[in-house]
Amino acid sequence: MSKSKIFVIQINHKLKNEVKITASKIQDIHSYSRDMNLEFGSQTVRIPTVYLHYVKNIQYDFMEISPDIARELHLPKDNMTILAKYDSSKRLIKFGPLIGIFIKPGKKKGSISIVQKAVLSQYFKHAKDLHYCAYAFSADDIDWKRKLIHGYFTNDRNVIVKGYFPFPDVMYDQNCSRTYERKQKVVTTLQKLYSHIPNYFNPGYLNKWEIYEYLSAHEIAKRFNPYTKLVRSISMIPNEAQRLGVSYIKPVNGSLGEGIVTVTYHNGVYHYKYQGRTIVEGKCTNHKKLEEVLSNIIGKRKYIIQKGLPLINYQQRPVDIRVLMQKNERGKWIRTKIFARVSKPGSITSNLSRGGEAKTIDDVLTNNFSTDQIANIKKQLRSISRLIAKAIEESSEKHYGELGLDLGITDNGQIWLIEINSKPWKTIETKTGTQELVEKSFRRPMEYAGFLANFIGKNEV
Repeated sequence: MSKSKIFVIQINHKLKNEVKITASKIQDIHSYSRDMNLEFGSQTVRIPTVYLHYVKNIQYDFMEISPDIARELHLPKDNMTILAKYDSSKRLIKFGPLIGIFIKPGKKKGSISIVQKAVLSQYFKHAKDLHYCAYAFSADDIDWKRKLIHGYFTNDRNVIVKGYFPFPDVMYDQNCSRTYERKQKVVTTLQKLYSHIPNYFNPGYLNKWEIYEYLSAHEIAKRFNPYTKLVRSISMIPNEAQRLGVSYIKPVNGSLGEGIVTVTYHNGVYHYKYQGRTIVEGKCTNHKKLEEVLSNIIGKRKYIIQKGLPLINYQQRPVDIRVLMQKNERGKWIRTKIFARVSKPGSITSNLSRGGEAKTIDDVLTNNFSTDQIANIKKQLRSISRLIAKAIEESSEKHYGELGLDLGITDNGQIWLIEINSKPWKTIETKTGTQELVEKSFRRPMEYAGFLANFIGKNEV
């Protein structure tokens, strides 16, 4: 198949079951067949009649399509600019890439939230700028009989509306709800989608125990794992907590810092702090009392126990580092964003949703290290982040286009992995970085989708 090129597509109501192509290069005219197939996502239509024209000095090749063909292809707009690839051996012009973004639906059936609209608008904007086509959909939007998806997209006025699309060339899983993902309908739907869609990335969530095991299986990356054990019974926790001194007890499938317990053992007393909707603190003077407290918190949920790390501080508040790793248009892992998260006073975690504060890396490192140490730590953060992203993908045998890494730096400058988020939430504004990096964080998943679909960006045409 040839390199991608940009086509301006227009519906011509005077045509019937035919296509007109106006090309800017005479050699392109000679390469096109007088009859061919058009493809958009999973939909293919045979075109019996193709009219060919050559016009000098036009910016993009131009294609006029009859309304019946446009309807059969399920093109979303009367006028659009999109990439296309021509395969002369198959007499096929493929438009695309068509990117499907899988999401959780809004509370009201057939709706999405205001926050979702703002985020999706960013993806749609960058897809359009790359001359791609993107839409968003949930498990409720699929018509399996017709093999169509009733997805959200932006119309010519940049308003998000719904329209019918073929199955996409690439699916980007952006469902940010563990609860939604666990629904049987969603589980079944995703399994079917994976068998119908040739390329997809960021499937499902990673839990904390999986992350530990995946990293432990990697010969080099395993050294960034803090000591971690799966809690097989409540009775094992007091001995582990006593041995570790400071320990973090975390729900395997938890998120946003909820359900975490810290236990500090000192002079025969267990001091615990629990983060639920509020912070609960207390102390126990024996094993049995601690087991009783933890049993009420943990219940039947799976937990891990992890050694507490002496993390660097900012204004006497613990700090961790959030790194957004994404794949680029060449399929290579690169760092898009990095910033520090400072815990809210008294909080167990640094999650911004729980009152944590975002700071620049320099803000927190200059409080803790010398200039030479800072330079070395920054270099390590970059290389370790890339190594961990590669290691998780290799060990899990899952396909990721982005990962959010939470890294901890201890007083001696050592770097540890705290958490990995396979669905990193991206905001449309920033307090610590540049708006350019915010834009990149939304653009790169679209570029990577183009790479997976074997299309190239507009700057390479």
